[in-house]
Amino acid sequence: MAIPIPYSAAAEAPAAASPPPKPRQRLPHRWSHGRGYGVIVLLAPLVLGSFLLVHLHAVFQRWLQMASFTFQASFEETHD
Repeated sequence: MAIPIPYSAAAEAPAAASPPPKPRQRLPHRWSHGRGYGVIVLLAPLVLGSFLLVHLHAVFQRWLQMASFTFQASFEETHD
């Protein structure tokens, strides 16, 4: 008659088992949880709008310069 051996979980584990892995800790940084994307969404329209205003200002200045040359040339032709 065989003597039953009590069940032990330690008996199944290898002798040189490594300790369980430590839970990963989140690195503390300011852009966690997607806040960086929110900042980009808020700043992108301002930056693009600024570029648009600068471009329109340059186009308008060029248009005024061409219009003044055209007006000056036509004025000199009629008043010579």
